[in-house]
Amino acid sequence: MSMQQRAAGYRRELLPYSVPCAADNDNLINVLLVEDDYSDTLLTIQKINATSIPYNLDRITHGDDVLPYLGNCAQTRLPDIMLLDLGLPGADGFDVLQALMGAPAALRAVPIAVITGLRDLSPMSSAYRDLPIWGCLAKPVSVDDLLPILSKALPN
Repeated sequence: MSMQQRAAGYRRELLPYSVPCAADNDNLINVLLVEDDYSDTLLTIQKINATSIPYNLDRITHGDDVLPYLGNCAQTRLPDIMLLDLGLPGADGFDVLQALMGAPAALRAVPIAVITGLRDLSPMSSAYRDLPIWGCLAKPVSVDDLLPILSKALPN
């Protein structure tokens, strides 16, 4: 199935603590969590909650769904930060970053924090320097690592 065919039917999971559309409240940061592992999702949400930063969260579990989701959000409000796991089913996080390199400017402008269990992040150093990658966070994510990234995404 092509990306265009999936645009109308991407897998988006609204978690119990999520508000359906961040565009409804400009005081919250709009977080897109791209993570397939439910345990890692819960741990990351616990860490976000511990920062006390108000947020809305959408979760996507497949890398193939990121660009269609962002394309849809471009009509309302793009995420203020994307937390992107590198190990995803379908297109992995590296594929998502590569696809973003060729995406429209508005989609390329979404800030990204890579979340990974990988220890060698040398491919990140130069290959994606044209994307706004605000950091690479090791799993499990810590509040100390997450707080500066989420604070930077807060609306002015």
